[in-house]
Amino acid sequence: QGEPRESKTFYRYDNRKGLQMTFKIIKDFLPVEVATRINKVFTGPFPAWNFFENAASPNDKAGHGYFHIKAFDFGCPVDFFSMEQNAMAELRPMIEYLNLKYIRRVKCNLYARTHKIVQHGKHYDDTAYNENFRPYDINAGEHPWSKPGEKTILYYVNSNDGYTEYFPENKKSIKVPSVFNTALYTDENILHCSSTCTDQPVRVTININFR
Repeated sequence: QGEPRESKTFYRYDNRKGLQMTFKIIKDFLPVEVATRINKVFTGPFPAWNFFENAASPNDKAGHGYFHIKAFDFGCPVDFFSMEQNAMAELRPMIEYLNLKYIRRVKCNLYARTHKIVQHGKHYDDTAYNENFRPYDINAGEHPWSKPGEKTILYYVNSNDGYTEYFPENKKSIKVPSVFNTALYTDENILHCSSTCTDQPVRVTININFR
């Protein structure tokens, strides 16, 4: 997978379940030619984006929606599958480079520029596993998403003055700036929020949920 990439691990700590959590910011995440192509395509006019009126959840009070593409969605429920072929064709070099065993979802997010930065509502990402409601179907126990432990990569497509802010339990919040070809990796679903930007036409990220 190429040369070693610079990585900053903020901490590993015991959370309420007694697990160790990793939170990393990884610079130069993709080969520059792959990162440049993704930047050109997903900040340009090509993709067909879908608008959603709330950036976090129906309870988000920020009053600012966003655009998204569910490029790939699989396994929740078990027999569910969808793919946006044009988006996945452009993301294929990225996916092949990462060489992940199981991918549940690849979601692209676009936030339009605002005069002042708008911070969206705090939320947790949707996961295929819910400890209070597991049986998506009778075969859930044999499915890779039938157990906890889903990991997340949030990839920053372009540089701008927007950010993602994370609120780990019993820790100070961490604000991650949007920097071209940088990724955030975590192996725990953390409360967080996104934002708009003011210095670029759009802020674009790609969220990958995997095992």
